[in-house]
Amino acid sequence: MLRRSYTTVFQLFAFFAAIICIEHDDILKSCRHFGRDAYQGSLFLPSLPEIDSERCPSTPASNPPHAARFTRPQKTSNRALINFVSSTLLVGSIWVAFTVINFSESLLTHQGPVNAAPVLDLAYTTPVSTEIVISMYKEPVDSITSLVSTLRKLPSLSNSRVHIYTKDKDGDISAIRHQTGAHSVTRLRNVGREGETYLYHILSQWDSLSRHTLFIQGSVHNQRDFFSRVHNFFDPDRTGMLNLGFSGHLCKCGNCGDEWDWKDTAKLIPQLFSRVYNSSACSDVLLSYKGQFIASAKRIRGLNRAVYEELQAALVDERSWAHQEKFLDGRQDSMSAPDLGYTLERLWNVLLQCSDLAVAWKCPSLLSGKRWGGSMRDCQCLDN
Repeated sequence: MLRRSYTTVFQLFAFFAAIICIEHDDILKSCRHFGRDAYQGSLFLPSLPEIDSERCPSTPASNPPHAARFTRPQKTSNRALINFVSSTLLVGSIWVAFTVINFSESLLTHQGPVNAAPVLDLAYTTPVSTEIVISMYKEPVDSITSLVSTLRKLPSLSNSRVHIYTKDKDGDISAIRHQTGAHSVTRLRNVGREGETYLYHILSQWDSLSRHTLFIQGSVHNQRDFFSRVHNFFDPDRTGMLNLGFSGHLCKCGNCGDEWDWKDTAKLIPQLFSRVYNSSACSDVLLSYKGQFIASAKRIRGLNRAVYEELQAALVDERSWAHQEKFLDGRQDSMSAPDLGYTLERLWNVLLQCSDLAVAWKCPSLLSGKRWGGSMRDCQCLDN
């Protein structure tokens, strides 16, 4: 797992200000020390030789111990100044190098297919601006109602259609629709986790997708921070892919894994990467988490429909490669919680052409919200 934090101009300014204040305080202390010693030295002025003394000033008698004490603070002050200058130059040179690396876009990103212009379906049009797709299982209907209500309070989602998919075979479709105010409620088989729900929606609504679709589960992860991320970054005019889960998780394309004991042992990521980007030059990929994101129809339809169909078939067909030991390699698997489902959760950034390293490094955590000096581009891939 590759991680790197991104430092802003404001953070650099604060750091340098702190360094200057610390060093400046040392100099002030030295000067105050010098002032005190100078005052104490004046108490011994009567012991100094008179100006008309016949003795030579260079003789030992002309330099009593008190006079030496009087001149010593000057050396202390000079030493503090030298330390200040040398430490400033050293720290400054290090931070100049860091600043160049940190703010150089050519170093933040690597040249390759992930930096190329995304393939978008620019010909697609629809009268529906936004739609909220909720993958529900046995969550209380009251909590879904509260979720829908809170989402609709966000200005960018206030007029959204709501489509709820439930995989609870005992769920009351009419009650869910009536209580939540959803436009549509659809029951699906309990297979494939939320990833299969999203694939089903994409394929079944292929020619009627809204301009933007918010995909979420019935139980939203990190709710408070989730709503802030939507409010801060969703732009109905430009958003292409906005991940609403953990940010900044990169991995090597051919050896991908994370701290939650997930690992792409079947090398599925390189295979999908080559189909998405039409290139085998796969280095690093940006992972997605929690099954919650916003995607534009242009970007969804920019990927060949066959890729979505193959992934869905792998999830719902118990005879598919996704449920065989060669793929599973000893990992647990079931139709309702397939191992491929956990991989798909991490693949949405790749599928929707949003593996830009700048997004990984500039996007703050969900808890941090927005960074000072940041922009709408920090946490998402824009369509324009």
